[in-house]
Amino acid sequence: MWYTLTMKRLILYSLCFLIVYQVWKDNYNPLQKAVDSNFLILNKTQNTCGSGTHFKYKNKLYVLTCQHLKHYPTDRLVAVKGEHKFPLVLVKQDKINDLALYELYYSEKIPYTTLADNEPNIGQIIYSVGNPNGTPDIISEGIIAKNKEHTFYSTCKVFFGCSGGSATYQGKLIGVFTILVSLCRTDKTDTSDIVTSVVYSEYVNLKTIKNFLNEI
Repeated sequence: MWYTLTMKRLILYSLCFLIVYQVWKDNYNPLQKAVDSNFLILNKTQNTCGSGTHFKYKNKLYVLTCQHLKHYPTDRLVAVKGEHKFPLVLVKQDKINDLALYELYYSEKIPYTTLADNEPNIGQIIYSVGNPNGTPDIISEGIIAKNKEHTFYSTCKVFFGCSGGSATYQGKLIGVFTILVSLCRTDKTDTSDIVTSVVYSEYVNLKTIKNFLNEI
């Protein structure tokens, strides 16, 4: 009797530990998760670079990035994480919304993220991860400044090389960076022109990404 109760308690404690560990594993430092799932994307044919996100969708691992990283159909793209390099195989692309989905193999040991359930509201803090000028895993904080039909503007600081990088909220993917939006005004004076500008980063939004992935 005593032995049976002890074994039942041990089994119960073990199950509780496994549940707690799994929750911790799935929700460890959201910012670290966003950085760890970021890939440097190299266009070996054109000698250019961008960014992409390693994520799981329908129990399969992919890289989501922007379509314009591949200039021509014959361009060869490679995903890089540290010393690991993964040739990318195109699954689907959307030139209008600038999205591309790639398959890769043997990437199970590389951390991945997942899509968020809902989009954050205007003014909420988000994080952007990319590889500006090929510098790996640079993270930036900002807010959602404006929502559009297929995209949103953010105040996150990005640069060339961040194309295809992620916007994340609470560690989950909510957007793909596609372009810098610069708003400028020139005021003429007697001696010179004064240029005032503000730059926003534009991301393909979560709804558009989910629609893009629907047929996968």
